[in-house]
Amino acid sequence: MITKIVNELKLDLNDEVNLEQVLEKIKELITDKTPETSLRQQIEEKSKEINNLKKQNKENYLSKETAKRRTKKLLKVSGIENSIYQKKLAQISSFHELEAFSQEVIKKEFGKIRNQKKEVENLNIILWVLFASSILIIILLIIKIKRSKLPGQKKITKAK
Repeated sequence: MITKIVNELKLDLNDEVNLEQVLEKIKELITDKTPETSLRQQIEEKSKEINNLKKQNKENYLSKETAKRRTKKLLKVSGIENSIYQKKLAQISSFHELEAFSQEVIKKEFGKIRNQKKEVENLNIILWVLFASSILIIILLIIKIKRSKLPGQKKITKAK
């Protein structure tokens, strides 16, 4: 439906345009030219048509506020409640900014996870080295104890 509006109004937009971009283009065209009444009538008609399309296609239309709420909920569910992220999310005004924000959060959080994974791997190596050293020390102690208690050796006892 959106592509039909774009084509009929000859808005000069690409095929992957969303409703917000169409509205922005229409507003831009309105402010650039002002032959008043006929243009205003067309705008009102197209606005009504857009609103009707929104109503008809409600499940496919996602408002900015809904997208922000979903992003905020996703951050909370993921355990990411950084106040900086919350401030940035509150300042977002377009879907493009929301997408860029999401990509930034994903990149930073996955970076943190990668760093934590490397730290865990390093700690695992250290623990294995300590474990192997402990086993080696235990084996050496057992050998030393067995050698000191060989049969045939006399136990030295102190005379009282």
